[in-house]
Amino acid sequence: TGIRAEFSTGITITKGDFNNGSLLATAIGYTHKSNELLFIESELQNIYLQLRIKQEAITSEKIKNTFLTPVPPVSSFHELVTQFVNDKTKQLTNSFTKRTYGVRLKNITTFLKEKNLLKEVPVDVTTDTIESFELWMVNKKIKFGHINRHLRMIGKVIKKAIGKGLLTHNVLSGYDYKQDPPKSIISLTREELALLENKKFVSDKLQRVADLYIFCCYTSFAYCDLMEFDFEKHTRIIGEQRWIDKCRRKSHIEQITPVFKKADQLLKKYNYKIPTISLQKYNDYIKEIADILGIDKNLTTHTARKTFAMIRIEEGYSMEATAKMMGHKSTQQTQNTYAKVTHTRIALEMKKKAA
Repeated sequence: TGIRAEFSTGITITKGDFNNGSLLATAIGYTHKSNELLFIESELQNIYLQLRIKQEAITSEKIKNTFLTPVPPVSSFHELVTQFVNDKTKQLTNSFTKRTYGVRLKNITTFLKEKNLLKEVPVDVTTDTIESFELWMVNKKIKFGHINRHLRMIGKVIKKAIGKGLLTHNVLSGYDYKQDPPKSIISLTREELALLENKKFVSDKLQRVADLYIFCCYTSFAYCDLMEFDFEKHTRIIGEQRWIDKCRRKSHIEQITPVFKKADQLLKKYNYKIPTISLQKYNDYIKEIADILGIDKNLTTHTARKTFAMIRIEEGYSMEATAKMMGHKSTQQTQNTYAKVTHTRIALEMKKKAA
């Protein structure tokens, strides 16, 4: 607005130590005073950015008042975590991510209540409390992947507290994060996929769901990506090949996938507009389809994505290419999940060697 708002920083500087808006390096206590001024500047910029994120009216007076408003002291670990989650969710726009933070806070709160530790655990939480929380979640049959997401959030809370001078060390530094045993990959074999492709269902609803599932087997789409797919928006032609080029909704990572022949045939069948269906009905119908075909596997929307990966790898596509087609953040993610050497892949490699 161009209107100034003045306040005292509480830092005393003599006139001779200040020149052209900068503190001279020869000033007494230069390093400390300079750091204090930089901290204040950083805090003011952070308040400005927070107001922009909230789309609130921004004035110099509001920034000043926010900066000068005393922050209530934090007396327990639970208060520290609650404050962190509240601040974090204010910055987020994605409702799913907001809910995940809310769930983690709820689990931590429930644990502390059950153990009568809600106000007893101090800000400088100990490793014993962290290990007790981990064991509590294990007893609740919660998998380590989910437990570790809770612990990593706690690690962020502790790092922020260290930055504010509330803590001096991170008890999670070097913590032994445990891992779940690798899950078996549920996917269709090429023979099962061919069986599905060649089956003509009497029921239109089953045929549509079968087609959607097959389409995902050739695009690597998860359900949410399938439902938001827009042919005009999410495909482009390079040379003579049409490509799917879109960011995955879950990870916001770009996936670049060729429009394989079968996927193209299905797009033409539905006039390039994918039919919509609820997730529950989709999963219910695909299970019914598996029963009809005699496929003894617990098929869901996500098993089509697994099928895409397994078939591409068995066909000889590299991990790098498969990762890009699936929109994985790194090749390591693909390697960890899909590096299952099957008899089909071995046979293919033997055939190449013999050629």
